[in-house]
Amino acid sequence: PLKETRRFVEVVFGLFVVAAVLNPVVALFEQKPFLPQDVYQEVGAEELEAILSRGEELQRAAAVEARAVYGKRLEDQIRTMACLVPGVGAAVVKVEQEAWDPSLQSVGGVERVFITLRPEEDDNQSIPPVERVYVSSEADEPDPGNRNPEGRQGREEARLRVQETIASFFGLRKEQVIVSWENER
Repeated sequence: PLKETRRFVEVVFGLFVVAAVLNPVVALFEQKPFLPQDVYQEVGAEELEAILSRGEELQRAAAVEARAVYGKRLEDQIRTMACLVPGVGAAVVKVEQEAWDPSLQSVGGVERVFITLRPEEDDNQSIPPVERVYVSSEADEPDPGNRNPEGRQGREEARLRVQETIASFFGLRKEQVIVSWENER
């Protein structure tokens, strides 16, 4: 029984030590900072206005920077999503943001998205492409789900797919997403 009691006593002493160490630390965080009353009275109204106006300038600058970063990240996301569509090798994206009021807490919305698509390039021109083989019990047309943009889907279908994907994913209307191929401009 002495060994079992010893463990209990060690736990209790450990808790006392933890409480003894943490109590002053917690009390330190709960204290108000010591600043003499004269410090508050020495700052005049002019200095206070200067400090507040500088703070507002910094807030506006930070909001402008946040808006620029938001636009850049949005362009990167849209570029990545556009390149996921079969037949699209690369995309150049320009996001046009709505007019913005700095007094608002948000960075503003998207007015329009301009996407210029470039087709996929074949890296291996010397090897002819292998024709698609369709296995079916009936002798009918090839699979309508063919995703080859040079075949059935074509450039227009790829363009429409990019437009629909971007509009639905980012909560935009289709009219806000303007998609074109690079050499069509």
